[in-house]
Amino acid sequence: MPYLCEIEITGPRTDDEGTVVAQAVLAAVEEGWRSPRIDREVEAETEAEDADTVLDYRVLGYPGGAFVVVVLPDVGLEAASLAAASLARHVVTWSPGLLEYSVGKLKVVPLDEPYDAENWLPPFDDDGELSHRPPPELLGDELRSLSARYLLVSALPSLWDPAAPEGGVDAAEVVAGADEAPWDRDLVDELGILLVRAARFEAAKGATSRLVVRGSGDLELAASLLRRARGAVAGEEPGWHDDQVRGHELLSYFTADHGLAWRHPEAGEPEPDYRRRRTDRLRELLWAGLRTLATLAAPLAEVKGTWRVLDALGDDEIVATYAEWETGQLEVSVEHDDEEIYAASTALALVWTAIRRPELLSEMSETEDFRDVFVIDPTPFHFFTCSALIMAGAQPTVAAVETVDLPPELRRSLLEFAAALAETERDGGEREDPYDDMNDALEAVITAEDDRSGPILAVLEVIGRAAALIPTDVGVRGPGAVLAPRHLAAELVAHPSMHGTVLLDDDTWGDDTIRLHTLAFVAAMDAVAAGELAADFPDLTGADPRMEPAARERARNWVGTALRLAEVDGEVAFTTSDARVYTERVREEGALPSWPVRRCVAAAATAAADLLRAAGREEELPEVFVTA
Repeated sequence: MPYLCEIEITGPRTDDEGTVVAQAVLAAVEEGWRSPRIDREVEAETEAEDADTVLDYRVLGYPGGAFVVVVLPDVGLEAASLAAASLARHVVTWSPGLLEYSVGKLKVVPLDEPYDAENWLPPFDDDGELSHRPPPELLGDELRSLSARYLLVSALPSLWDPAAPEGGVDAAEVVAGADEAPWDRDLVDELGILLVRAARFEAAKGATSRLVVRGSGDLELAASLLRRARGAVAGEEPGWHDDQVRGHELLSYFTADHGLAWRHPEAGEPEPDYRRRRTDRLRELLWAGLRTLATLAAPLAEVKGTWRVLDALGDDEIVATYAEWETGQLEVSVEHDDEEIYAASTALALVWTAIRRPELLSEMSETEDFRDVFVIDPTPFHFFTCSALIMAGAQPTVAAVETVDLPPELRRSLLEFAAALAETERDGGEREDPYDDMNDALEAVITAEDDRSGPILAVLEVIGRAAALIPTDVGVRGPGAVLAPRHLAAELVAHPSMHGTVLLDDDTWGDDTIRLHTLAFVAAMDAVAAGELAADFPDLTGADPRMEPAARERARNWVGTALRLAEVDGEVAFTTSDARVYTERVREEGALPSWPVRRCVAAAATAAADLLRAAGREEELPEVFVTA
C-alpha cells in the first residue's frame, strides 16, 4: 500500500502569492533527495518495485509558506516516515532562499487508492464539488442578525399597504424562505427583539392600533402574540433593557403555549415528518410575528426607508449610521423627483391645454412656469409632444403643419418628423429607425433657440390643430386608435410617466402626483379648464369598488382646503353653477350632490380654483390639489 506524505513549511510572508517559494520547493523535490534505508528483508511482491520511485507529487505555495504532497511506494511506514522527514529537511536547506523556512507540519498515512487511472493525487484544475458552508453562514453572526432585522422590517410595507411599490420585499417571500438555514433561527431571534422594541415604541406613543389583518396564517395567533408583546413592556422601568433576553422569553413562552415549538424533532419522529412540521410551525410563528410587528410599528408606516424605520425602533449605532445615510439619499431623491414632477406636470399642462383649451395658450405662455420648465428639463415636453403627434397620426400632423404659420426652419423640422412618423404607420417602411429620425427632428425644434417660447408655442399650436383633425372613423384609424381630441388628452393624463418618459426614484404615486400638479397649474390659468382636466382623471371609476368613494372624498377635501386657505367672507363669482352648489354643500357640511362622480370632481376642481383665484392666492393651489 502506497503512503501519502504531507509536508508544510512556513516562513516570512512575501508579496508574490507564494510563487517564488513554490518554484524553489518544486525544484528541490524534482532534484530528489537521499533517505536512510531500513536494513531488513522486504516481501517478494515489494522487491520488484523500485523503492526509490516517487509515484506522484504536488507543490502549492502561498504567501508565507508552501505545501508539499508526495506519494511513496509501499516501503513500509517506518521507511516512508524517514523518507518524508528527509524530504522536509532537503526542502528547507536546498537553497539560500529557503533557509528562512522551517517545517511546520509532517504527516504520513497509507493511501487506499489512486485518484483516477492516471493520477495518484487530484490535479490542481479538478472541478469536483467541494464541501462548503452556505454563504449566509460565512457572513458572521452580527452581520447575519442585522440582515435578518432588515428583511423583517423591509417586509412591513407589504402588510401596511396592499399598493406598496413593486420591487419591494413581500412578507410572503420572507416567510416562504425562512426555513433555509441559518435564516430560520436568525429571523426568529431578531423577530423577538423587534417585537419588544416595537411594543415599547407604541407604548411611548400612547396610542394603539388595531391588528393588521393583511397577510396569512392564523389571526388568533397574531392577536395572542400582540397581547403578549404589549404585556412584555408594560410597567418596565426606564433605563437599560436587554431586548435579546426579553424577545427570546416572549417567543419561547408563546411557542410553548401554542404548540409551535419547531427547533428540535420530537422523540422517535422521522426526519421527513420533522421537516414538514418544522416548516409549518415556523411559518405560522413568522406570520403571527410579522402581523404583530406591523401593528405595533403602524405609526411608522409613512416613514420611507427600512433603515429609518429600524432606527426609530431601537438604539443600534450601526443602524443609526445607515439611517443617517438613507436620509441623505432620500433628500437627494426627493429633490430629483420634485424637479422631474415639476417639468413633467408643466409640460403635460401645456400639451393638454393645446388639445382641449387652445385659446388659453397665449395666457399660459406669459407665466413663469412656462419659461422655467424648459430651463429645468425640456425632456418631458419633448416626449409628450412626440406621443401626442404619434397618436394624432401622420396625416393630421402634416395638415396641421401646413395650416399653421411657422418659420421655415420649424416647418421643415416638423415635416421631417411627420415623414418619419408616416414610415412607422405603414408596413415595410424603408427607414431603419424612423423613431430616431422623429426624435432628432423634434429635438431640433425644441432646442433651436435660447428663447424657446416662440418655437414651443408654435409646436403647441400644431399639436392642437392635429388633434382637431383626427379622423373619427374607426375604419380609417384602426382599432385602439384615439378618435377625438378628448380621447387623446385623456390618454396623456392617464399615463403621464409613460408618455413623458418620467423616471422617478420613488414611483409609488408617480402618475397621481404628476396629474395633481398638472391640475394645480391649469387651475391657476382657468377654473373651468381645471374642472375639465379633473374629470379626465382615470382613477374616478373602475373595477375596484373603493375607487369612486375615494375620488368623491378627495374632491370634498379640495374644496374644504380651498375654503380654509381662501378665507373669503363675501360672495364668490363662481364660473359654473355646479361649483357654487358644491361649495355651499361643503361649507354647510351637508350631503353632497348625488351627481355622477365625474360631474362632482369637475365641480370641486372648478370651485377650488375659483375660491383661491378670488382670494388672489393662486400660489396655494398645489397645497389644495396635491397635499389636501
